[in-house]
Amino acid sequence: MRNIIFSFFLVFCLSTISIAEENPFKELLGAKTIKCYWGKGINANWEKGKLEIETNVEWNPKKEESYSIYDSIDIKNGTARLIGNQGATDVTVLSNAGGITFIEDIFASGFSIITVFPKYEENSNKFLAVMTRHMNFMGRPLPQQYYGTAEILESRSDKE
Repeated sequence: MRNIIFSFFLVFCLSTISIAEENPFKELLGAKTIKCYWGKGINANWEKGKLEIETNVEWNPKKEESYSIYDSIDIKNGTARLIGNQGATDVTVLSNAGGITFIEDIFASGFSIITVFPKYEENSNKFLAVMTRHMNFMGRPLPQQYYGTAEILESRSDKE
């Protein structure tokens, strides 16, 4: 009987360790650099005050790989650096049980809000991600939302 109890206890402890090692939220919190890949999305505009919605819009119509990199992520101080195809800028970082969110102030035209969820894409080690852009382009509201995945390129524990 004692061996059965010990065996049960050992299996319970090992399974708990295994679950802890596969904690996507903990993994996200430890990220120093995250790369997001963007695919299809939705655009909306109000031409003459009437809402028009375009679906299945490619982030990059040229079919080139579309991505953004968030580097020097510091959740404690709420800062990170966005590196994109048009340069680099500082962004605000927020985190809660829903994931990690990056907020970019798009100079003079709006905001971009990117959330990386603590949920893996099916059969992948990439996280699910969404980008929402609230822009005012030449006096016209131009909201957009794109969907994609994200991967951790570097964790704080990689170098520390």
